[in-house]
Amino acid sequence: MRPQVCDIVWKAVRELGEPFGSKIDRARGEAAPFFGGEAPLDSLSFVCVITDIESAVEDAFSVAIVLANEEAFSGERAPFATIGSLIHYTCELVTAGS
Repeated sequence: MRPQVCDIVWKAVRELGEPFGSKIDRARGEAAPFFGGEAPLDSLSFVCVITDIESAVEDAFSVAIVLANEEAFSGERAPFATIGSLIHYTCELVTAGS
């Protein structure tokens, strides 16, 4: 499942395109900042990528997930800090929804 989620996340980032998608440092791989801090995404771009990921996950796994939920913003975790943390969090939600 993780390889499919990786593909989904990276595809959503690529499809975002200019000006933000190309600013995510793909050379850093999963350590690349995604949202907040030094990450290049603004709120609108964040929402676009998140909804694309949610839709692609539902298509791929027949599981509806909500990435931007109360738990994600509770401050106890940072699921959107890097591409890797987003992939990990997405995998957790897919597993929980299966």
